Amino acid sequence: MNICLLSKWIFKLERGESNVCLNLLRNKYLGVKGLHAIKDSCIRGLKYEIHNGKKVRFWLDVWFEECPLKIRFPNLFKICNQKDCSVAECIEGEYLMLTFNRSLGW
Repeated sequence: MNICLLSKWIFKLERGESNVCLNLLRNKYLGVKGLHAIKDSCIRGLKYEIHNGKKVRFWLDVWFEECPLKIRFPNLFKICNQKDCSVAECIEGEYLMLTFNRSLGW
C-alpha cells in the first residue's frame, strides 16, 4: 500500500476537491477500510483552518492546539450531546452552543 499517495488523496478528499480521479475514489472507496485505515496517521500533525467552520468537526478534528478536543477534554466529550457537530454549529459569536446530558456544576 502506498501510504504517501493515499495520504495525498485523503487530504484532497477532506478539502472537498473534485476531479475525475477523486470522484472515482470517493464513489468506490470512501466507505471501505483502505482509505480510512491510514486517515489518522495521514492527518497527524495537520490542523484545519476554520474559515466558516462548517467542515471542521468541533470535537473530532485538530483545529485548536495539537490534538482533537475529545482527547484534550475526554470527560466533557463523554457527556456532550453533540459529539459530531461542526465548529460553526458549536460556536455562535462569542458563545459556546454545546449542551450536556448532565449539569457541569458551575
